[in-house]
Amino acid sequence: MAKFRFQLEALLEMRKRAERDQQMIVARIETEYRSIEERIRECHENIEQCRTDLRDRLGSQQRASVDAREAAWQTHAMHRMRAEADGLVLKLSGVLKRLESERALLVERAKDRRSIEKLKENRFE
Repeated sequence: MAKFRFQLEALLEMRKRAERDQQMIVARIETEYRSIEERIRECHENIEQCRTDLRDRLGSQQRASVDAREAAWQTHAMHRMRAEADGLVLKLSGVLKRLESERALLVERAKDRRSIEKLKENRFE
């Protein structure tokens, strides 16, 4: 019996390679997305910690221990962290849009590969 030789094997390999490359792109973007999410979470935790510290200092019985400059500095730091978090949220939105488009492209690459694999199966039969 003759050995089956698929004429479009090179095309199938090219489609598999394109799909793997696209998977790598999606994985990198997902990593970037998770990293930004983590940085936003850290900003919010820091803001909450500063807020708690400031509230504790201002609510203490020893009013003489509250330094106005330190309280102002801490408030300024909270505003800076909030601004950073807002910027990260905008960046996250852009990354999410990129991720969605790259995932859609990955689906297309997988369809392309599967169509050639189906053709190979049909020709083999």
